[in-house]
Amino acid sequence: SEIRLALEASLCWLGVFGIQISRYPENAECDEAWQQFCQRTADAPQNPFSQLKLMENAETEAVMNLLYSASIFASFTCPRLHFLLLCRMMHLTLDHGITGASTTAMAWFGVLIGHRYAEYRLGFEYGTLARELVNRHGYDAYEAKTLLPLDQLSVWTQPLSYTIECAKACFTSAVTHGDMTMACFAACHQIINFLSRGDHLDGVLTSIDRGLAFVRKTDYQDIETVLHIQRRYVEFLRTPVTGPWSAAQALPDDLLPAPPEQAPEQTSTMLFWYWLYRGMAHFSCGEYADAQADLEMAGWYAWSAPGHIHLLDSHFYSALTLSRQLTPETFSADYRRSIHHHYDKIALWARINPGTFADKEALIYAEIVRLDGMNSIALEQYEKAVRLSREGGFNP
Repeated sequence: SEIRLALEASLCWLGVFGIQISRYPENAECDEAWQQFCQRTADAPQNPFSQLKLMENAETEAVMNLLYSASIFASFTCPRLHFLLLCRMMHLTLDHGITGASTTAMAWFGVLIGHRYAEYRLGFEYGTLARELVNRHGYDAYEAKTLLPLDQLSVWTQPLSYTIECAKACFTSAVTHGDMTMACFAACHQIINFLSRGDHLDGVLTSIDRGLAFVRKTDYQDIETVLHIQRRYVEFLRTPVTGPWSAAQALPDDLLPAPPEQAPEQTSTMLFWYWLYRGMAHFSCGEYADAQADLEMAGWYAWSAPGHIHLLDSHFYSALTLSRQLTPETFSADYRRSIHHHYDKIALWARINPGTFADKEALIYAEIVRLDGMNSIALEQYEKAVRLSREGGFNP
């Protein structure tokens, strides 16, 4: 609960070892670090990393473990600092060899270069290499720690079935090796994967209840809160409607985490999920103005979920929520720019991984051409979206 203090303590100890890192780096510092790393590796992780020997210097290994701890804390508070810490770990690995902390750094590095620089394929290479190195060197304690980011980054390049297998393997490994924190995260991520695939809601609800039963035993309150948010969303979708359908009580305020000024480290990601799920619930009911307001709130906290599949939901539902409130007569240049802000991201993902994203791109493009008054093209795109969704294995 004292993440900022823990981060500061880790950075102070790194200073003892002569490693000074800015507490609040700018984007330019991250870009410079990325360019320096690319010059050293030539965008080919297999070449420099797969042939490295094991780290033999105990002091350097201690520094790696400190950097790993600091990177975890930084991920909750400052994504740019998180990235710079991972870059430092990658350079130390190249200089001194592989250690257990190298593997999880490599996997999370893959997540962040995808998120920051759209290097999704390269990021996946780093994630799979990290998993390979864990298996090769017997770093059992780091298996779940590498599988969780691999679950997160594989979404952008692989079928969802691959991502689901990663989350399943992460949970199994975490339980086997006593890593309850990773097990709780894996349980939560798996629910997200099931919802993204469109699995039957009864089955999703069963999985949530199993996850809650497990998480309660670990006393991980934050993950329990997220699972409760997911449960209320699923219950809302599966409840038969007898009258007007409204999402007003789908996610009540008592599920809303504490205001970020009271607990900024713990709540940013939960706030992102809360407002996102509430916005999606309002969209399902056709309450587009309420959905837009909630999704805009989610956008304020999207920084806390880098490389996460829910970024797709955020862009997808934000675009559709706006488009459904417009007509060709009200489709102004400002509205077009707003929709394209979301559409362009999904179009990029569709080019990289069409099996998962092409149907979403087609649906939003259909809305854009509808608003342009090209109804015949819009109809073709709606039909294309349905076909691609079925071909991709997504359920209605």
